[in-house]
Amino acid sequence: QFLWALQSSQTPGASEGFDRTFWNDFLTGYFHSISPGPVQFDRDGELLMEYQPAWYGDAQDYRLPNFISSFGALGHLLPEQRNALQWAALHTAPGGEAYFVDWVRNPNDFREAILYYMLFAPGTTPTDPRGTLSLDFYAPGLNRVFSRTGWDSAATWFNYRLGWNSIDHQMADGNHFELYRNGEWLTKGRQGYANIAEGIASSEFYNTLTIGNDRPVDRDDSDWRVDLWQRGSQWNLVSDGDPTLLAYSTHALYTFATGDATPLYNSTNEGATAVVHASRSLIWLKPDFIFTYDRAESVGGGYTKRWWLQLANPANVNGQTADSTTPNGQHLFVTLLLPRDATLQAVNTTDAYVQDTLAHNEPMTVRLMTEAPGAPASVQMLHVLQGADAGASATPITLVQSLDGLWEGGAANGYVVLFAKSVSQTLTAPLTYTAPADTTTHLITGLTPGAGYDVQITASADGVQVTVQPGSQFQADAGGVLVIQ
Repeated sequence: QFLWALQSSQTPGASEGFDRTFWNDFLTGYFHSISPGPVQFDRDGELLMEYQPAWYGDAQDYRLPNFISSFGALGHLLPEQRNALQWAALHTAPGGEAYFVDWVRNPNDFREAILYYMLFAPGTTPTDPRGTLSLDFYAPGLNRVFSRTGWDSAATWFNYRLGWNSIDHQMADGNHFELYRNGEWLTKGRQGYANIAEGIASSEFYNTLTIGNDRPVDRDDSDWRVDLWQRGSQWNLVSDGDPTLLAYSTHALYTFATGDATPLYNSTNEGATAVVHASRSLIWLKPDFIFTYDRAESVGGGYTKRWWLQLANPANVNGQTADSTTPNGQHLFVTLLLPRDATLQAVNTTDAYVQDTLAHNEPMTVRLMTEAPGAPASVQMLHVLQGADAGASATPITLVQSLDGLWEGGAANGYVVLFAKSVSQTLTAPLTYTAPADTTTHLITGLTPGAGYDVQITASADGVQVTVQPGSQFQADAGGVLVIQ
């Protein structure tokens, strides 16, 4: 609105102060940040159709706000986007088109009614603009990755983030991911509003790792930083710097990312610098599988390392497999492949003071956790998630490792996915592994972006033996993923 006021006042330099590229991306990012379609929610006794947001930061109420304060002004600043802005204002505010008149008649602020009036000419009937957008969107400022199978209400929607963390109201959510399927969240961050920056703001309430560290110096037990330390969380406000998105690529088959979150886990300011490395590579194998490969290293043993997953309902755990059923009856199956001697653990209770800070209408209620046995100095964790319809069975998942031990991954449903054991390694010698006989597609990650490779596949007693080495037969994509079909 301020930018609009500057433009209309014809203040010298006002036109140069409006970054059209940024605000066009703002609108595109908005569409990518909401669910494929609206779903019905009971909002304190009132049934409303609402789009679900991919949230960022803290929250007291998990619901998509009304963005008319932005859309109303942008309708005049970006006239070429007026149809898209009108459609968003009409359909994505809580209650959708059915509550349009109510929003105008009973706005949160009288200015909103004026903005509605100025955005909508009489008889306006905007059309859905989303079909013209890509299915993938990357926001580099916060390293937000959004990907979906379509814009229809039944589409599956994936998002990932690895943002900087240095101001109030941010959460310790580096390398976090979420999955939305058939009209509901299978897993997402557990939203809330912390007293300062502890408890619900810590990493264990997001789909990421917690890693033990040294106790903050000169802090008493009631200090919020001690709470973060006890949980092995990334540091809010006082971390050692920004994380790095090392690789990102999209394909009709997958969305892939590798992120180095090491600076988020250390705080020189607090005397807590025991984390040597913390990174995650993950691939969303569209539409239903997510492979996560985590690397955690400390200065020595004795520092606890845990993998966390947020769930709507408690999981039934059987050693290295788990099944959580959503409120609508869908399944989220989880298979733990590494460490081999670890087991999944259901965490179905929450500290009372954390429970008191949860956002109203937050759908996630419990957690699933893997702890590396013996608190080793270094560990790799490999998990595979599968979304499935009610009544479906979990797809068997098997561990796949290269002969030299430098590449690890899993086989599922005719696919093999391999990850580099270290983010710094390169492929110079041949990479050889054995895959199940029914494998039709191989995805090798962690390679040099754009580099060429030769592949040899031969039958073996245990399936097929695959050898990959530098060459020219196939080319890795921009994220260093090689597809072999």
